[in-house]
Amino acid sequence: MLTALSYTQIQMNILCKSFLLILFSLLIGSSNHKSSSVHEREIENFISFSKVYGYIKYFHPSDEAQEVDWDKMAIFGFDKVRNARSNEELRIVLEDFFSTVAPTVTFTENKPTQNLFYSNYLELINTDVSELKPIAWQYLGIDLSQQIQVRNTRLGSRTNRNNNGNDSSRLLFQKYPAVGETTIRKLGDSLWSQIPLALYANEKHTLPQSSDAQFERLKKQLESINLAKISSHDETIRLANITIAWNELKHFYPYFEIVELDWDEQLRIAISRALTDDTTEDLYHTLSRMLATIQDGHINLRHQDFYFDEAGMPFIVDWIEGKVVVTNSLHRNIKRGDTILSINGEPATKKVQDQRKYISGSPQFTLYQSLRAFGKGKSNTEAVIQVESNGDIESYTITRSSIRSNRLVEKNHLPITGRIEEGIYYVDLDRASMDRINDEMSQIASSPGVIFDLRGYPNSNHQVLQHLISSPDTSDQWLQVPKIIYPDQQRIVGYENFGWQLEPAKPHIQGNVVFITDARAISYAESFMSFVEHYQLGEIVGQSTAGTNGNVNRVELPGGFRFNWTGMKVTKHDGSQHHLVGIQPTIHVDKTIERVRNGKDEFLEKAIQVIQESGS
Repeated sequence: MLTALSYTQIQMNILCKSFLLILFSLLIGSSNHKSSSVHEREIENFISFSKVYGYIKYFHPSDEAQEVDWDKMAIFGFDKVRNARSNEELRIVLEDFFSTVAPTVTFTENKPTQNLFYSNYLELINTDVSELKPIAWQYLGIDLSQQIQVRNTRLGSRTNRNNNGNDSSRLLFQKYPAVGETTIRKLGDSLWSQIPLALYANEKHTLPQSSDAQFERLKKQLESINLAKISSHDETIRLANITIAWNELKHFYPYFEIVELDWDEQLRIAISRALTDDTTEDLYHTLSRMLATIQDGHINLRHQDFYFDEAGMPFIVDWIEGKVVVTNSLHRNIKRGDTILSINGEPATKKVQDQRKYISGSPQFTLYQSLRAFGKGKSNTEAVIQVESNGDIESYTITRSSIRSNRLVEKNHLPITGRIEEGIYYVDLDRASMDRINDEMSQIASSPGVIFDLRGYPNSNHQVLQHLISSPDTSDQWLQVPKIIYPDQQRIVGYENFGWQLEPAKPHIQGNVVFITDARAISYAESFMSFVEHYQLGEIVGQSTAGTNGNVNRVELPGGFRFNWTGMKVTKHDGSQHHLVGIQPTIHVDKTIERVRNGKDEFLEKAIQVIQESGS
């Protein structure tokens, strides 16, 4: 039996232990809360840095900003801002870091006043400006891939000057920022940046000039970063990849007004994911998710050391009647018309839809790409495929192979060119060269009916359009390169517009013409089909094209990643929206499981029917 004293002692011990447990829990909770707060603070720091990075890299015209390696600046900068514990600390860090390459940039807790900058700037440089010249950026697209029609220049750069000392010959177009114009942007709560878009320069340097010693120190620090040895295991590399990609698209991707995307929020999401990533594959998925949101079918993310999903199944599938259906197969037991029910236990339809989150482009294009990627993975790995065939369900373990066979091409049963029915000539524009078409042009032109198959990409044969048009092509505004002088694509100056300017050629194709197309037709293929649509050169049978067109830019990221994106705006010939819409068929065709099972090409059958009925 317990005495009163011993009972009290026990109760006190219990109370003490309970108190200690509660205190410990509170401390742990406080620690976790602090850890969470620190994490959120880091994210805010990284977002602010990322935004300023792009503004200075692309729009601050100082000589110093043109001399540094901006990939390394991204890597170096993230380490600098990481530990800032408040907006004031972040302001000091950003000012210290960027003042070397952009000595006129300011960071303030309150929104700066635009009209005060010019007087402050004149006081800072303290010199007679009548002998100085303005330096500013002009962009006609962005010259990262060295493509024609996509150029940029710094107005007033000290080359190609005429006898009067002016640099007007360097102008890409007439409009440019005046000295005194700045971009004022809110970076976070109570933190603003003001970045001048034009500076004065003398014969030697933009003004003011950074301290030589300070600038040399920065360059040496950047030189110590060995890009050849970095990897995605380094957090700053992951963050740098996101920042570089995000900023280039932020300021130059021409379709944000159509996509209506909160791109700033995508930066936050991607940075948050990058902080928990570890491997190259993790970063691949984070970048893919971010890039998918801009809905650009030209996005093609790759890594220098390997390709993801390089091996696949011995069959291809399509989305038919709401199911994943085999349309061609090299597997001895899996046949055309079979339905794929699952892969590794996951429903096939769910797999297709989930993969679309990592694919950029229009709905029709992401569905097509997801279907083509179905079952792909690392070479020599296995997948368990559950298949329904004529009511029977079977499972097969299939080893993924990197061997690609052209026997899986759905059009392989057709000739490249030639007669396929009485009075009907067939031309596969995906495979037929222009030389071959020219050799057969007299037969094509005299045929009562012609089917041009563009379920794919033209084989440099768009000149065939000249044999279809009856008068010169007057559509010269559908290809558009933006003229950019301000960040965030605000107040775009205009566009440099042009077209193909096709001229009619003989012999003229006289017969009834039908084009077959679908979501495989992208970019150049859609330029081709846009003439068919605009000039009504024939019926269009099939399904919508990809809805992505324009010259492609390529971005190299530190650590081995690279990706393409659309840098040119393209409309339909009447000025209406092409992006995400594509070229719509005049006669829509949906596949059926039964017809696929019987080996029928329903698109081709409909094209033949249209020609036969038009001739009756």
